[in-house]
Amino acid sequence: MLVALITLTFIHFCALITPGPDFFLVSQTAVSRSRKEAMLVVAGITAGVMFWASLALMGLNIIFEKMAWLKQGLLIAGGLYLCWLGYQMLRSAFSK
Repeated sequence: MLVALITLTFIHFCALITPGPDFFLVSQTAVSRSRKEAMLVVAGITAGVMFWASLALMGLNIIFEKMAWLKQGLLIAGGLYLCWLGYQMLRSAFSK
């Protein structure tokens, strides 16, 4: 049991120190725009993390188990949003 806990702790620590997409978004915004806009990105990321953490604590998994269509709808909406963001980024890149 202790070995599993130590292994899980090590894997979690490695995941925490690895830069993710949030880090790259904040870095890109700070370099290409301004510090103020980067801080707004940080505030948005923080608000999003707090939102999802609070939903997780309230048992969102139970809701998704009871209503599978809701989970599927959220996944589709998230995918469409990511496609829209990609389209906006490509459009911006080609307009320069």
